[in-house]
Amino acid sequence: LASPGNYSIIVMFTALSAQRQCTICKQASDEFQLVANSYRYSPAFSNKLFFAMVDFDEGPDVFQSMKLNTAPVFMHFPEKGKPKKQDNMDIQRVGFGADAIAKWVAERTDVQIRVFRPPNYTGTVALLMLSSLIGGLLYLRRNNLEFLYNKTAWALITLFFVFAMTSGQMWNH
Repeated sequence: LASPGNYSIIVMFTALSAQRQCTICKQASDEFQLVANSYRYSPAFSNKLFFAMVDFDEGPDVFQSMKLNTAPVFMHFPEKGKPKKQDNMDIQRVGFGADAIAKWVAERTDVQIRVFRPPNYTGTVALLMLSSLIGGLLYLRRNNLEFLYNKTAWALITLFFVFAMTSGQMWNH
């Protein structure tokens, strides 16, 4: 980082070890890696921009030389010259989500990164498992399906569903 090159570096200073008790460092690290991987596999990828991560436990001298006493910190080291105040990302103001990091990188380097999140199949798998369970139970009870005509059971299921939806618990995350 001492000698200027024809490239920029985005560095995340973090403290990932459990003993440091940095609760947001893991989340910020995941988002930073998402941006770095999105850049790595994008058409805009070149040797003009690099991403790096420095953990406090692996490089305390780097934290000391940069006069850092908090984590996580995102810093841009430009092609020429030393980092300016705006080369530090203000995570208090903009957050540390992948989209916010990509926007900040674009402001500092003019490299547009489209964040690509891997698909989340949890809902699909849960729905398939529930359908399989219901289908399996119906198959096992195929000779005795009178329980489907039980009005009391359907009324209880309907009441449970209505109360669950109106309680607000369904919509609070």
